[in-house]
Amino acid sequence: MIKRKFSLLISILCLFFIAPIYAKNPCVRTVKLGLASDWPPLVIFKGPHTTGLEIEIAKQVFSDIGICINFVRLPSSSRSFTELQKGNIDFVLMASFTKERAKLGHFSAPYRQERMRLFGKIKDNLPTTLAQVFDRGESIAVSTGSYYGEEFEHLKAISENQKQIVEVANASRRARLLAMGRVDYFIEDEISGGALIKKYQIEDGVMLPYPVHDNNVHYLLRKDVFTAEDILNLNEAIARNKGMINDLIQAYSQPFRDH
Repeated sequence: MIKRKFSLLISILCLFFIAPIYAKNPCVRTVKLGLASDWPPLVIFKGPHTTGLEIEIAKQVFSDIGICINFVRLPSSSRSFTELQKGNIDFVLMASFTKERAKLGHFSAPYRQERMRLFGKIKDNLPTTLAQVFDRGESIAVSTGSYYGEEFEHLKAISENQKQIVEVANASRRARLLAMGRVDYFIEDEISGGALIKKYQIEDGVMLPYPVHDNNVHYLLRKDVFTAEDILNLNEAIARNKGMINDLIQAYSQPFRDH
């Protein structure tokens, strides 16, 4: 009965808790991590369990400073920042730095680099720039609420281009739209984009080398939860575990053809 009531409550809130990660060091306290939809291989939901590159990095880094993590499931990346502001979650993953986001919380030191690329299907005369995609009237699926750099933001602001942008919260659905020919491209981190092409067996799938956006990603931390000392300790843990983080990135990265 308690379980059913709890499930009903979280359905109304569009949030639900998944099993906590327990810290290797004695747990000083527990914080809430907001996670958007399944994003293989960065975030992978398997029943009550959550794994993936980003989860493994967070487990190691936060356990290093004695912090346990509870997961809060969110419907989209854009919802992460809203829930952070409301106090329903305490931090988010894979946050690119922007001035607007800096108003919502503290940024940690960067813990890995994100390399955003266009993924499409092999064809003659593939575009060599992001602007060419819009000039041709081709469509692009993107993650709802994600930041893809100043160039994309500039192109997105042009009214004629907006009808070519398809915002989709779920990474797997973005890949399926490409497989079905509903969009011409999707933008994705090269680690997850390559994995999605393979998962959905898009045999003519290709990664375009044009750098849509290369940048460091951080943890965005709620200001009234993480103190200056917490942030210092977290940044030191990121530095201490850099070798482990690089090993995990290598393990989760798969060779994928580009054009």
